[in-house]
Amino acid sequence: MTRSCFNLFVIACVFGMALFTALAADDKPKAKSEKVAKSEGKEKPKSMLLKPVSKDFQQLRKIAGLWKGQMPGHDGKPMELLVEYKLTSSKSVLVERYHKGSPMEMMSMYHDDGDGIMMTHYCGLGNQPRMKARGLKDGAFEFKFVDGTNMKSTNEMHMGGMKLTIVDKDRIRHHWTLFQGGKKAEMQMPAFELTRVKKQKRAKAADSAKEK
Repeated sequence: MTRSCFNLFVIACVFGMALFTALAADDKPKAKSEKVAKSEGKEKPKSMLLKPVSKDFQQLRKIAGLWKGQMPGHDGKPMELLVEYKLTSSKSVLVERYHKGSPMEMMSMYHDDGDGIMMTHYCGLGNQPRMKARGLKDGAFEFKFVDGTNMKSTNEMHMGGMKLTIVDKDRIRHHWTLFQGGKKAEMQMPAFELTRVKKQKRAKAADSAKEK
């Protein structure tokens, strides 16, 4: 190859590399802008709810989170208690879990039902009473027995009432009423208060409950 041909070859290579670099640099902002445009064009998933939840349920679902307190145990001594509230089904159902992860775990589910809020309590007794509260009064939902499943009659022992009081944003109170023989049972669980567990303390509280 002659020197002149070699020089032309070098010039062609340099020119080609410069052209490729310029085209690549010009293409990057375009690719980025297309990506941004595509991202901005995405629509947020719409809720499947047929109608918005009631104002009362909006107040109730504010208690979503982890709560702790004490309740009387079978031997009469105070027992540490963790209660978790979690929203599901497009935030139209509030799930309540007592003693999460333990053999004593129980669950209740709250949701709108016409003129009130329905609660189904999946009790450790093995039945599932349904109770309804008709509106929030003086900061409290008073749930009264409607019916139940896995019960031959209301003579069987079951939870037939529950008053849930929202004291403030960090305190709630539970008062359950036990029924037997078609009337209030002689032995009743006293009301107990729960306090909200702050986010940074949740893991510690959960570990402490498991140990006990």
